[in-house]
Amino acid sequence: MKNMNFIINYIVLILLLLSFKGCPFGEPTGDSTLTIVNNSNKTLLFFIHIDSNIVIEKTNFSLNPHSLIKQYSWWKETLNKYPIQRLFLFDKTVTDSVPWDTIKKYNMYLKRIDFDLKYLDSTNWTLTYP
Repeated sequence: MKNMNFIINYIVLILLLLSFKGCPFGEPTGDSTLTIVNNSNKTLLFFIHIDSNIVIEKTNFSLNPHSLIKQYSWWKETLNKYPIQRLFLFDKTVTDSVPWDTIKKYNMYLKRIDFDLKYLDSTNWTLTYP
């Protein structure tokens, strides 16, 4: 009976391993990758807005000084639906000290980059600050 349980467990393990063979562990998902680069000495917060109504929202996506982040997603598909998208970059020291309503009211972002598929292709899918 112990041998039979061992064989069944072994077969289940082999089947599980075979089913995971096609899974892209560690690989990005989506149809494209957007790279955001921070060449400044500031820690940045960023927000990507994808539809035509510009509403700046509070974000928790941060980017350390002199670093980059890769955003794996369905950018090409999204750009077909919303051809122009926007990247808003904020100075984290400002967002930590100024109320969000004030930041929104006075558009206190460091930079806004409007991008479309043509722009991304021209920048090798990289958005850079400054």
